[in-house]
Amino acid sequence: MIAVLAHDLQHVREVLDPGIPLDGSAMDSLFNRIGSRLRGTEMAEQYETAAAQKVTTLVTRELEGNNEKAPEKRREDKDRGRLAS
Repeated sequence: MIAVLAHDLQHVREVLDPGIPLDGSAMDSLFNRIGSRLRGTEMAEQYETAAAQKVTTLVTRELEGNNEKAPEKRREDKDRGRLAS
């Protein structure tokens, strides 16, 4: 869930950074330039960007790394507690 949120926040940044008007036409133009069209719906087109994909990958790796290190870190803390006693 955190990686999905990070992905979507990257899209927000992609829209806000260039300072474009926040209307459908300007956003379609922006995403045509920086992204690739996935599919259209009755309401709007859907796009994906390399930057958002990269953020998803980075956050996922970081979270997986933290999960793998957590038990090891707990053991280190427990061992330190024994040494201090």
